Parts: sequence; structure tokens; C-alpha cells
Amino acid sequence: MTFDRAGKGLAARIFRAEPARLALLRSAWPHAVGSELARRTEVLALEGRTLRVRVPDASWRKVLHRMQPQIVARLRGIAGDLGPSRLGFSEGQLAAPAEEPPAAMSGRPP
Repeated sequence: MTFDRAGKGLAARIFRAEPARLALLRSAWPHAVGSELARRTEVLALEGRTLRVRVPDASWRKVLHRMQPQIVARLRGIAGDLGPSRLGFSEGQLAAPAEEPPAAMSGRPP
């Protein structure tokens, strides 16, 4: 998913505010890194043009640091100029994923 020229202008107007831009990058993160890596990381904040990401430990920080050029390019491919220029990493325990709501029950008893 990439933006053409008209889409870039529209996206910039919609996501200009930092909270909206961060929400855009959080939703783009799994597409940029894949579901397994997204599950093991957490997008924390935007600090200027740096996207801050929490990783579980130093080994994951090193892996993502090596992958940084590819990840940034993918994020910019999705978010255009709203994408980060670089990644910053914080080590720590990841927040527990939100629980999915239970499946809707049918009108029949089990």
C-alpha cells in the first residue's frame, strides 16, 4: 500500500497532528515488520523524526538496529513523508496485548 502524489497531500493534512501520525505509524508497523516481529515489539512514541520502539532485550535491539534501513523504507513506503527517518529502541517488558472480545454467541444454547 503506497500513496500517489494526491494521496500524500491528503494524508499529510489528515495525519499532520502528532497523535494521528503516531496512530498511522502504529497501524503501519505490522505491515512493515511482519506479524511475528510486531508481536514481539511495541511502538511507543514519535520523537521528531524518530520512531521509538520497545523491544524485549538487547538481542532484539541489535536485530532491529540492523534491520532499521529496511523497516524505515517500508514505513515510508506506507506513510510517505509522514514515516520516520530513523528508529530508536527502548528495552523493557512489552505491554500485554489487548484481549480479543469473545465471539458473538448465537441465539441457540450450546
